[in-house]
Amino acid sequence: MALPLARAWRIGTIYSLQLLLSSVVGAVCMYGYWRLWRWAVFTYTGFCIIYQLLLLLWHHWNVLTLAVQAFVAVVGVLCLRRMR
Repeated sequence: MALPLARAWRIGTIYSLQLLLSSVVGAVCMYGYWRLWRWAVFTYTGFCIIYQLLLLLWHHWNVLTLAVQAFVAVVGVLCLRRMR
């Protein structure tokens, strides 16, 4: 049985950087959602659009990632009137 390490090395460093950036931006936006700040909704929605375009460009697009991100963005837009 082969270890998946060789496959991980073929992904490259760009994926690691993208994963780090998306984790940091996602965590900051979720903190903004928790504190009910409007900028978090706009930042998260914009980041999701850019992320989906990158996934399409890299041929890794998946409908599940779109569904989860769209759900969070729609909930944020629906609660936008109550946010500061």
